[in-house]
Amino acid sequence: MAESYGTEAAADIYHSDRGNTNWAGFTSAQKLEGLLVASEYIDQQYRSSFPGWKVGDRSQVREWPRFDAYDQSNDLIPSNAVPVEVERAVYEAALIHLDGTALLTDFTAGTDIREVSVDGAVSVKFAGSNNPDDAQTHFANVAAAIAAVLKLGTGGSNFGRFEPG
Repeated sequence: MAESYGTEAAADIYHSDRGNTNWAGFTSAQKLEGLLVASEYIDQQYRSSFPGWKVGDRSQVREWPRFDAYDQSNDLIPSNAVPVEVERAVYEAALIHLDGTALLTDFTAGTDIREVSVDGAVSVKFAGSNNPDDAQTHFANVAAAIAAVLKLGTGGSNFGRFEPG
């Protein structure tokens, strides 16, 4: 089944090379589950930041492969391949998932209320953030692994090759 980015064998090598010994303790079924969940996470979190367009129609399950996609070094990413950066980000996220950390956090606005009182005379209530992005954990290793294949800048789009000038 090709619904995950990368392979179990490649993930084994990736984690072994980095001394991530926890990975070796998981069964093959657990690793495959981790790769699937991590692939879904990468697509959900980075979909709007990927350059180019999916090569398939809506039936293409994953966001990659893509055409007209350039990395941040201005190199064309082949339209029949998944960038190694995406696979590495999935390997990082899969380990996070299997180690028991939720990749995505559910969020309900306005439920984080805290109250502070001083000697019972003064009481102040603080409401938490109403921004769902504040509830999400940001994983530095995942972000670093995938950074080179994300669109440059914010809110922009890579339409074709960038010609510095």
